[in-house]
Amino acid sequence: MLDLNEKDDRHSIATDFITKYNIFMDEFNEMVSYEETKVELNNLLDDLSERLWEKIELKKEDLKKKRQHVLETNDISNTLKKLLEFFEQIVSVEYRKTEEFMELLKIIVV
Repeated sequence: MLDLNEKDDRHSIATDFITKYNIFMDEFNEMVSYEETKVELNNLLDDLSERLWEKIELKKEDLKKKRQHVLETNDISNTLKKLLEFFEQIVSVEYRKTEEFMELLKIIVV
């Protein structure tokens, strides 16, 4: 069954990264000009991006399977089908929001 309230930890992962980044910037701001520091920050950002995209892809595949299961096992009405389509749109919007968030993080870190 699809659970519209099901949560994942993408937000906490991003918040944790931002918190650690801000602490680093407060304590070691002078190091930002070093090339090694820039490389390491970019590597950390790439790792964050990869983790978030993995979470998104897993959630997307899970939702597709759940939707297909519902469609195959139940004779659902057109209203429920439209509701599922709407939910897919919501997931798509969340996907785009995460993508835009990652772009903003790249701008902030670099």
